[in-house]
Amino acid sequence: MRIKSILIFLGVVIGINIKLNLPSFAQGGTPNISCSISATTLNFGNYDVFSFTALTTSSTLQINCTTQGNSTVNLLTTSLGKGNNSSTFSPRQMSNNSQLLNYDIYTDSNQTTIWGDGTSGTSTITNSKVVSVNLPIYGTIPARQDVTVGTYQDNVSITVNF
Repeated sequence: MRIKSILIFLGVVIGINIKLNLPSFAQGGTPNISCSISATTLNFGNYDVFSFTALTTSSTLQINCTTQGNSTVNLLTTSLGKGNNSSTFSPRQMSNNSQLLNYDIYTDSNQTTIWGDGTSGTSTITNSKVVSVNLPIYGTIPARQDVTVGTYQDNVSITVNF
């Protein structure tokens, strides 16, 4: 009898579609603020369906703003969408055709606070008086999910308001 351990290769890419929301001004003025936003891929690597341990990983979201004149960044709020395959923030789901794999994204390394848009028990990350910030992104795939071998992925939108 031959027993085969099944590992699922997760070239899991959480593609990040970034939206930058600029404040509106009553007088119709334009702020002299310029921001660049980048994120490294949240890549989980290989997932073992027989493991009793959750698979965790992390990446970084970088936001760099420059201001000119009297413009300032007083408050910067960062929120995440649900992703392409889920109707909830927890769990989000990655897909491989019709197969779905649950995962979560957290704001903290203890993985207790789901990163979302501030609704449904989720939190956003708010920083005050910042010009540059590196925000860690923490991800977890719960153990013992019965899914087939393949590449699973999702796209999650990031919205930055200031």
